[in-house]
Parts: sequence; structure tokens; C-alpha cells
Amino acid sequence: MEIEKVLKAVREGTPVILLDDPKREGEADIVVHASKFNPNMARLFRKDAGGMICLCTTQEITDKLGLCFYSQLLRESKREGLRKIAMKIMPYGDEPSFCTYINSKKCYTGISDDDRSMTVREFEKMVSGKKLDEFSEKFYAPGHVPLLASRGIEKRRGHTEMAVELCLKAGLSPAVVICEMLGDDGKALSWKGALEYAKKNGFLAIEGKEIK
Repeated sequence: MEIEKVLKAVREGTPVILLDDPKREGEADIVVHASKFNPNMARLFRKDAGGMICLCTTQEITDKLGLCFYSQLLRESKREGLRKIAMKIMPYGDEPSFCTYINSKKCYTGISDDDRSMTVREFEKMVSGKKLDEFSEKFYAPGHVPLLASRGIEKRRGHTEMAVELCLKAGLSPAVVICEMLGDDGKALSWKGALEYAKKNGFLAIEGKEIK
């Protein structure tokens, strides 16, 4: 796949299918820039993908927001029970990218398509507007949108890092939504299934190894 075609789709707000390394997770995620994540897009992710809808940004931004990786927060907790369940390394060899779960203060419950898409777009607006000091004024936790931090593709090559890298290469703000694609059997959708879905819906698909 020509990377420029994918970057054009990202700029236009068309979903892209991102295929992970088969030796890592071996999963396909559907990806779209956060600014384009409206209620209809949220419904598409929820119905067609079926995994966890996550908002990704850079570790530089989460550091400026005063956040840390959730696993680190658990390990540093004064509660022994939390320290004991803290995940250090996932089965595929990486530390989790999760930081926290947020809702926009404009939300009601936070879980509806309207609410989740609002949280995502409000976060992107804050990031693109370089108004990170407004984070605590506009968001609260715990919420219904998992916030993930990219360590950069030179350190980790998960969907989080690769999706953020696509946005950066497209000249967009580092705020992107990803969701794992599941099959009717409840398992991760096969690459073949993901490619068939992409073709049927007119979406482009790209393998992680093509993002450099």
C-alpha cells in the first residue's frame, strides 16, 4: 500500500485499517483521526469493530497533562492489592499504553455515541489548540474513553504508536481513535477478514511494517 494514499485518507477522516505484526498481537484495528470522530463514526467503530474504543496521543502530551501510565500508577499505589495486580509486560512483550479513562465535562453518562465522540473531539480540540492547561477544567476521570500514550515507534510498535505516527505524518494533531476488530466468533478478526471488510467498505488497509 502506498503510504501517501493512506495519509490522504487519514486527513480526509476516512477510516483506515491498521494491521499489526502477526508475531505481536496479530490484530487489525480500525483507525480515524480524533477530529473526525462524530457520533456516526462512534457507532461504526462500536458495531463494525467491536473492541475497545481508545483515544491515543503522545507520551509527551500525557506527561504535560501530569499523567502517567496506569500500570505505573498501580505499582506506586499504597494499596497492596493494586500493586499485586499491576501489569508490567503484556504476553506479546510490551508494557500497556493505558494512562487513564476520561469523560468531557460536557457529557451526561459518558458512554453514549454522542458522549464518547464529544470527549474525543474535545480532547483533540484541546491538543490542536495547545491548551493543555485546560485539561482538568474540561475533563474528569474515571470516564468512558481510555486514553493511551504513544512511546514512539522507535520504542514500541503497537497500534497506539503506529496510529499516532500516521497522524503526525499526515500533518495532523497527535490525537487518534483506534478500535480492535473482532469477528463473529468473538476472537480477533483475521487479516483476511479485515482486508475483506476494508474492500467492502472502500477503506484502505496498511501493515504496521509500512509505517517508518
